[in-house]
Amino acid sequence: MVGLSSGLDEGEREARQGLSQAILLSSLLDNTSWATLQPEASMSVLHTVGVFLRREQNASLKEDLLSCFSPVLWDLIQQDDNSSALRFLLQEYLQMPRDRIRTLVMSAEKDAVKRFLSHMHQSWDQLQVETGQVSQKELQAMETMTAAFIHKFPRVTPELFVDLSQFIPFMSVSDIMSFPASLIVNDSV
Repeated sequence: MVGLSSGLDEGEREARQGLSQAILLSSLLDNTSWATLQPEASMSVLHTVGVFLRREQNASLKEDLLSCFSPVLWDLIQQDDNSSALRFLLQEYLQMPRDRIRTLVMSAEKDAVKRFLSHMHQSWDQLQVETGQVSQKELQAMETMTAAFIHKFPRVTPELFVDLSQFIPFMSVSDIMSFPASLIVNDSV
């Protein structure tokens, strides 16, 4: 580690230190400890993860980090109402293989996914997701993520339906048809 450390600039050292702290905190059994982070600490964790994701060339390491810590990152992003971090995180997801996206969504706790969907719904305009401006790979990734969200929640409530509404362009016909007719025709939803 000494040889590696000597070549790091100050930003990289700070990023690694923050990431080490995030990993240590995440190893705690009680995930509620993330909610007790001071706002500047949660911003530091998000910044550190962002620096790591931007600089890391090994896609597998990036996927591992996102698979392990996405629910925590979702909570920190929502806590700070940080749409730029959410946009960056979404872009990273869109670069992942489709099976890893599916696994990430399906392995996360339902409440964490609901909070993530709700925050994405509230921030959708800032995310600037346009179906005509994404690559074929990103489009397939959005379709995979959308299908995973739908399969995660076989019984869609009106609130969840609203949170999923921005994903309609990425849904298959069978996914749309799986929604209860009462939700689709309900003007209040």
